[in-house]
Amino acid sequence: MKIARQSIAAILAVTLIALGLPTSAHAKSNKGFSVENAGGTISETKIGDQLTVTITSDLISIYKHKYVEDNNNYSHVLRKETSLLLQFKPVQVTGLSYGSEAHHRIGTGVAVAFLSLGAGAILMATKSKKHFIGINWDADGVKGGIAMRVDKGEYRGLIASLEGVTGKSVVNTDQTVATKLGVQ
Repeated sequence: MKIARQSIAAILAVTLIALGLPTSAHAKSNKGFSVENAGGTISETKIGDQLTVTITSDLISIYKHKYVEDNNNYSHVLRKETSLLLQFKPVQVTGLSYGSEAHHRIGTGVAVAFLSLGAGAILMATKSKKHFIGINWDADGVKGGIAMRVDKGEYRGLIASLEGVTGKSVVNTDQTVATKLGVQ
């Protein structure tokens, strides 16, 4: 009986894989990762623009989103337009980097302190952390790079996807700086 259950489980697992049901990481990479432009060489964007990075085994694509107002029959409707900014092959990636920035929420804490001194003090003591991922590439002699701010829920998935398709390891700039300064 034990062998039959193991066989059924194995057959079910092989069937699901054969049907091509995506894993959660694969499904996320098809949808794309929402990022914010933090600088780089893409001239069509400015810092703060909302971008989407999609990653497949043969292509990395970066899209820009903007909202355009339609004035039809005196009704104002915003619609989202997506335009392709850049595409390059994973083999053209020359470097990947990760860094984070942490700071205390002093401004928000002061504002809340006007309502509640205790809540403001607690808020000032908390830290917020921003995650940044950098991609450098050399696409047929045209070199470039982009720094992106990524939400805390997505940066690990983006790093794993980039490392997986490029075969390169992400350099953690936080650890690199700490090592150079002798702080561990």
